[in-house]
Amino acid sequence: MPQDPVIWIVLIVAVSLVIVFAVWKRRGVKGGVGGATFEITSEQQNTDIKVAEGAKLEQVKAGDVAGIKGAEIDNDGNVEVAKGLQATHAELGDIVGIKKSDQP
Repeated sequence: MPQDPVIWIVLIVAVSLVIVFAVWKRRGVKGGVGGATFEITSEQQNTDIKVAEGAKLEQVKAGDVAGIKGAEIDNDGNVEVAKGLQATHAELGDIVGIKKSDQP
């Protein structure tokens, strides 16, 4: 064990920065010292949004299609919309990955 307090201060600051960065980026942290373990998770994990991927639509009438819909949406994941979509004789509204509504 190091006796110099500067080493302990640097170590504590470095570990604190890693934890703060992981929580800020919504990744979470798992760790342990000796027999003690801890886990810090974020309420919302980053998720990828895929809408109408590979869909085959024939003679369809549809309104708006959204992967996520709401007033306050926070997502850092990837958004893919209509990848590989095949539509014939179809009436479609908006196809979006994220649709924010004006009402809370």
